Amino acid sequence: MTAFNTKIAGINLHDGQHILQSIAIDSPLILKREPTNPVDTDAVEVYYKTYKLGYVPAYRAKTITRILDRGQPIGAKLI
Repeated sequence: MTAFNTKIAGINLHDGQHILQSIAIDSPLILKREPTNPVDTDAVEVYYKTYKLGYVPAYRAKTITRILDRGQPIGAKLI
């Protein structure tokens, strides 16, 4: 499995700004495609449980989109 680290884009615009400090390191995150995003059809949202933290940065989103669209499993965690 390929691994990489990235920041979460837009964290101050979503739930992330309110709950980030309460999320434990190594907590699993959920990555969801957002093909209807008006700015970027490759947008990938980042969730912790039901809280939207933000997005995978655009420069990484296309790679994640290809993995998700192929139905391959992909994991994410807070580090």
